[in-house]
Amino acid sequence: MADAEPLRVLYVEDDPLLPPAMARATKSLRLAIDLIIARSYVEGIARLSEPFDALLVDRCLGPGPDGLAFLKLARALRIRVPAVLFTGFTDIGIEDEVDKL
Repeated sequence: MADAEPLRVLYVEDDPLLPPAMARATKSLRLAIDLIIARSYVEGIARLSEPFDALLVDRCLGPGPDGLAFLKLARALRIRVPAVLFTGFTDIGIEDEVDKL
């Protein structure tokens, strides 16, 4: 039986410490994930023309548009893959915004 193709996941994160840690975690858990890292909103948007199986996006992306704006634009571009918006901060009410996507 052939191995399944790895899932292509676009990971949009501006913190330079988190993407390498996520890559190590997926590798150590032997997850079949091809983690494509974008280090800013702009870099992430530029990669949306590529095929992805999922989006993993930080809520706070430094100065400029945030992760929620990123997901709204992705949906406006008709990108309908599963998406996870995460944050290390308390963000009361964000669930309602994400549910609308």
